[in-house]
Amino acid sequence: MNATLTREGKLGHARPYEFVGTRALSRYILESECDVCLTVGLRFRNPTIEDRDMSWYDAVRWVEKYGKTYVFEAWFRDGDDRLHVQALSESDMF
Repeated sequence: MNATLTREGKLGHARPYEFVGTRALSRYILESECDVCLTVGLRFRNPTIEDRDMSWYDAVRWVEKYGKTYVFEAWFRDGDDRLHVQALSESDMF
């Protein structure tokens, strides 16, 4: 990971378990208009999970529609201009 989206909706240094709410995530995607690679759930619990590549517009619509049941981790990987977003439900957290 190169940079992590913080709870405040700003890019910070890379750190795991920095959970972001729907407002901060939506605001960042709207302002940056970056494409998103969305993963819903945890791959080690369900190996069939697939990443969803989305435009910034589709990502904001998805977050607005489904985001209330998730918390998010969001980061940029080195050399990738897409925001990688991991959507985690309450059952993923425990």
